Amino acid sequence: MTTPNIHNGFRSTMDAEADKFDNLTRSVATIESTHRVVHLGFMYGARVHSASLGNGASLDMLFEVPAGVYPHFQVLNIGADGGPDTVQLFEGVTASANGTVVASYNLNRNSTNTSSVTVRENPTISDTGTLLDETYIYSAGNKQGVYNDIEGSELIFKPSTKYLIRYTNNSGSAEDIFMRAHWYELDWQNAENM
Repeated sequence: MTTPNIHNGFRSTMDAEADKFDNLTRSVATIESTHRVVHLGFMYGARVHSASLGNGASLDMLFEVPAGVYPHFQVLNIGADGGPDTVQLFEGVTASANGTVVASYNLNRNSTNTSSVTVRENPTISDTGTLLDETYIYSAGNKQGVYNDIEGSELIFKPSTKYLIRYTNNSGSAEDIFMRAHWYELDWQNAENM
């Protein structure tokens, strides 16, 4: 199995060379690659929210990755009005009920590209699979209720695999929390000419 790249037959070397230049200024693009994938229409986001997540309860965000797709998971932002809480990332999840579909959106609001990943909230999980990452949401201090990273820089999800982000309230009372995720899917054939 090979990872898709810009040389898959529908792109020429000339196209790849032209991709180095900004279409408006014709200057060499030097922005960070994650910034550029937003311009190209490859970066997506989704958000889940619970206005009153009970103590001991979890808010789950399920990512269903189809065959042939390699999402690059970038950022998980969390806001909560309490803590201490935990956030876990699982791979190879089994769901007996997939939950409610969450709308995903393209971060380039001029792009018509759509994500191949299906995001759901509150699935019924029968097996969490493999724990990949876990972190702690503080209950006091300057980082209270805020978390902005998972796995450091990015994590490339496997195709045909389900991933779960689970936020668990351990604060002792109900909390108002949200989780927002960003990921990109490379699709050079549908790159935006911005």
